[in-house]
Amino acid sequence: MSSPAQTTPARVLDEILAHRRAVRQFAATPLPDEVVHRSVQRAMLAPSSGNMQFWEFYRVKTPAKKEVLAHLCLSQDAALNAAELMVVVVRKDLYRQRARRVLEETLQLAPDPQAAYLQKARLRYGKTYPMYYFMDPLGIKGIFTRLFLRLKRLTRPGVLTGSACDLRVTAHKNVALAAQTFMLSIAAEGYDSCPMEGFDGPRIRRFLGLPRTAEISMVIALGKADPHAELPPRVRLSMEEVYREV
Repeated sequence: MSSPAQTTPARVLDEILAHRRAVRQFAATPLPDEVVHRSVQRAMLAPSSGNMQFWEFYRVKTPAKKEVLAHLCLSQDAALNAAELMVVVVRKDLYRQRARRVLEETLQLAPDPQAAYLQKARLRYGKTYPMYYFMDPLGIKGIFTRLFLRLKRLTRPGVLTGSACDLRVTAHKNVALAAQTFMLSIAAEGYDSCPMEGFDGPRIRRFLGLPRTAEISMVIALGKADPHAELPPRVRLSMEEVYREV
């Protein structure tokens, strides 16, 4: 897969990407705590719009709780056979706390208390992001926001977001980046995973004791691939089908 022109990090990344497959048959090998902890820490380095970091990770590894969660994942093979399960949660509802936390940490870590970017940070995390992510129960604010942005786009390019649906899409995209980083880290550690979308989100939310405002992004099956299980061929579209230069 690699070529002589590739650097060592690029060749290592090729190996990690080749190793990562959606595995549905797992051996009984447990995951060491340090592997999971390192992978979550790496996932937290994923890019995040506005650095709001709307992700949370819930590790389910006890057999009884894993059995319940597997049932809520519609008893998929990956869920039933996994050594453990990781629930990746979207916490857009915590936008005020996350904005405040990022601002406090930014101010504390800044080497120069007079740095120009600190004034921008105070504005973004103190006013702009809390106002942007606020959504009234009837969605009236989102209607007016989209109308205002449509008018602005008559004279110059601009984003067209602001509704509750727009904000949910943004939050889920951000959390999905962290989930992919987590799975790549699991692969780099020599273990396997399978992301699942087929699940009962509201019941999983209640199972975890989360509020109604939290959302389940995905459930990831974790473990060591069963060496005797057959993996289907890895089918991908050709580069010519998906890549364009403009």
